[in-house]
Amino acid sequence: MNGLRILVHGPSGGGCSTVGRALAGRLKSQHFDGDDFYWVPTDPPFRHKRAVPLRHQLMRELFLPRPDWVLSGSIASWDGPIVPRLTHVFRLQVSTGVLRQRLIEREAVRHGVDEKSVLAIDETRELIEWAEGYNDGMRSGRTLTRHQVWENALAQPVFVLDGERSVAEIVSDIIAMLDH
Repeated sequence: MNGLRILVHGPSGGGCSTVGRALAGRLKSQHFDGDDFYWVPTDPPFRHKRAVPLRHQLMRELFLPRPDWVLSGSIASWDGPIVPRLTHVFRLQVSTGVLRQRLIEREAVRHGVDEKSVLAIDETRELIEWAEGYNDGMRSGRTLTRHQVWENALAQPVFVLDGERSVAEIVSDIIAMLDH
């Protein structure tokens, strides 16, 4: 499918990166993750934000001019040159309980500990508490309300999908929507 430039976004732990990678594979396209542009690579990761102009520059150099790609992640607060190139936007909607469990599982793997032990790690507890505020909008930063306001200003079609379904089902739904 030539000429598709797709964004898959939603809450942290919502499956956006996983769905984005799978979708790019099905479309025989390339996948890029917003976190790779947002964060300066560090060990441990996610410590230093990259300046917005540098994010845009990297994106222009790596993929924005290409005819097709899939981008995953939240870009609403720094979308700049990205939005004019998008053809479709998909938001994954996931309940707070599922977000919490997915983040616990993901962070346990990342830290090499079991799910109970991962909650003793301050940064993991803080991440989970922050992510739990997405649906109710009771925190700063990325929230459902902010995403909806951002989406309402877009010219591109925006589709909301049940992010609790399997990755294969979500990708099949997206492919079907692209065919129409």
